[in-house]
Amino acid sequence: MSPHISSHAEKNMIVALFSYVVVISLSAWYLLPRAWYVWMGIIILGLIMLVRWHTELFVYQCTSCHKTFKISMIQNLISPHGISRGGAGWTYLTCPACGTRMRARVISRTEGMTELEMGCAG
Repeated sequence: MSPHISSHAEKNMIVALFSYVVVISLSAWYLLPRAWYVWMGIIILGLIMLVRWHTELFVYQCTSCHKTFKISMIQNLISPHGISRGGAGWTYLTCPACGTRMRARVISRTEGMTELEMGCAG
């Protein structure tokens, strides 16, 4: 987890993810043989909630011009994500400021907010 996320928010996230895994597991046992479409709906709803949470909590920083910017929920869903050797998260994006395609650094919104408030967002 990012050191900029409060421990309370981190605990809430872990509880929510654990609960989601439990709901998926139990519902798979019960719903897959009878109503697979309901189970698929639960999976899709959970995925949408997870992507929305991630989109609201994180911003991205260009590795070329160092501008901080936000992305849409759809971009967050379809863009490749990864973790570098140092443990920092990245998402492959195009910078709205300089147009460079790169592995944008994922930073918590609290860390990137000062740059966003200064008008550096794209």
